[in-house]
Amino acid sequence: MNRRFPVAALAALLCSVALAACGSGGSGSSSSATLSGMVRSPKLQVGTVRISDVATVAAGTPFTTRARPGSLLVVSFGYTSCPDICPTTLAAIRGARRALGAAAKRVDVAFVTVDPGHDTAPVLREFVGQFFTDAHLLRPSSAAQLETAKRAFLVTSKVQMDGSFDHSSSVAVVDTHGTVLLEWPFGIESSAMAHDLRALLDGIAT
Repeated sequence: MNRRFPVAALAALLCSVALAACGSGGSGSSSSATLSGMVRSPKLQVGTVRISDVATVAAGTPFTTRARPGSLLVVSFGYTSCPDICPTTLAAIRGARRALGAAAKRVDVAFVTVDPGHDTAPVLREFVGQFFTDAHLLRPSSAAQLETAKRAFLVTSKVQMDGSFDHSSSVAVVDTHGTVLLEWPFGIESSAMAHDLRALLDGIAT
């Protein structure tokens, strides 16, 4: 089965709404006056979450969900056979990072699969590789590791009868301390993401 998402459909999907098989999360947040994303009070702390990064052939090195010094980490949860929300979200993040120009090198991306039983390292590389060549591909090594990550990010996921997942579709922006600075709901435009990232980067020493 060809798992590659049709490039021609991305433009239409960027305007789509969440379907039942990929529900949105992110309740309990409040809007910031200067940012398009949602800012929680208190902010989530995810700096102790460690998940195996399978982005390279020498896969399995634990990755901690904290940004590099002077940078930001954009974290999205999903699964590779997601028909709409996940590819749309990754395309939006890609567009936002491209809009940053030279500052894009200060924004890393991590994709956490909620379906590690199916999403092996090669499958993750093929799917996410359509959007990023440098993303962290995080595949929990156990159900407990996945649940720990989900609790930290306040993400939910549940497998459906047809094998699809109902999962949170928000995206988190994390700083070097492991603090979630803001969250974007599904459907936010790349330009709004880029605006937020510029504003956050301006407040971080390089």
